[in-house]
Formats: sequence, C-alpha cells, structure tokens
Amino acid sequence: MERMKFGVPVIAMPMHLDQPFNARLVEDVGVGLEVMRNESGELEREEIAKVIKAVVVEEGGKCVRNKVKEVSVGIRNKGDEEIDEVEYAIVQLCGV
Repeated sequence: MERMKFGVPVIAMPMHLDQPFNARLVEDVGVGLEVMRNESGELEREEIAKVIKAVVVEEGGKCVRNKVKEVSVGIRNKGDEEIDEVEYAIVQLCGV
C-alpha cells in the first residue's frame, strides 16, 4: 500500500502464500504488472527487465502509471488513518 500512496507502480514477482493472489489483484486494479515465470517456474532476468521497461518507459505502461497516480491521490485524500477503507475499496473494485 505504501508504494501506491506514493504513486509507485508495482512490479510483482510472487514467491509464495498470498503473493500470487496479490500479484493478480495488482494487475486487475491496474497499478502494476506481474513478472511471468518460465515453464520451469523460474524468473528470468529478461522477463523482469521487459516488465520494468513496460511499466516505466513504454507507452503501454502509461495506463499503469496514470492509474497508480489516481490511486495515490485517493489514498492521500483519505488520509493515513483511513488506509483500511481504501484497501477494502480496492478489493471490492476487483470483485474479490
């Protein structure tokens, strides 16, 4: 949540437990992208670089950068003490 508060897109590289779900949530909400694993389940540096470039530099990542800025404004407007409400709203937007 802190990175969204400061308008920083998420580059998700889930490892275990709830992280795969959170990575999909990040993509569904539009505030980041997930690095996909190869057939062996490993992360490849080329794929990591591709996702970083897509989010930070490329035109296609503009929607992610804009969405995370929009979410940032919403979080700042709500204030730190209402962060739980913002988190709940994001989960509800995803229909989870």
